[in-house]
Amino acid sequence: MANYRPLPHLSPVRRVITGHDNSGTANFDLDEKLTPVAVAASADAPMGFTLIHRTTEFPVDNQGGSDEFGPENLQRSRFPRGIVCEVVDVPPAGTSQPHFHRNVSLDYGVIMEGTLDLILDGGAKRTLHTGDVYVQRGTIHGWSNPGDKVCRFMTVIVPAQIVVVQSTGEALGSTKLPGLTD
Repeated sequence: MANYRPLPHLSPVRRVITGHDNSGTANFDLDEKLTPVAVAASADAPMGFTLIHRTTEFPVDNQGGSDEFGPENLQRSRFPRGIVCEVVDVPPAGTSQPHFHRNVSLDYGVIMEGTLDLILDGGAKRTLHTGDVYVQRGTIHGWSNPGDKVCRFMTVIVPAQIVVVQSTGEALGSTKLPGLTD
């Protein structure tokens, strides 16, 4: 497991997970508060990550084990064909630059609170606000928080086929994201 550092200054995330008892009746398997973690040794104000759930495969096994809930599953190399749901906290940018990266995935996200700039490798940028939704389709992108408070968003990361450039046939694979893909 990577060496993740708890970030207790960030608001905890409450995670409620349902399941079934031995007779097939719905129940609550978990109800807990999770502390966001820093995934890499980084700046004074690192991004916070909170794993909500990671499946081991797709299609999903709704009777999957508790191994799907641990923070070690933030590491992208674990269960690479599984789906990830996580909450990300992005501190105000200040003078820091966004880390550009590409995932071989289809990512759905919703801004839960704050403001976030989604920046693409060609320089195009869109500012997202509380309640806005994005769909990230395997592009190189970076996040930057132009506000003065932490921005929190939730994302669901679904494995996808590698993007292939139509004009050249070049396959656009994933790039490294320190602490998540190394």
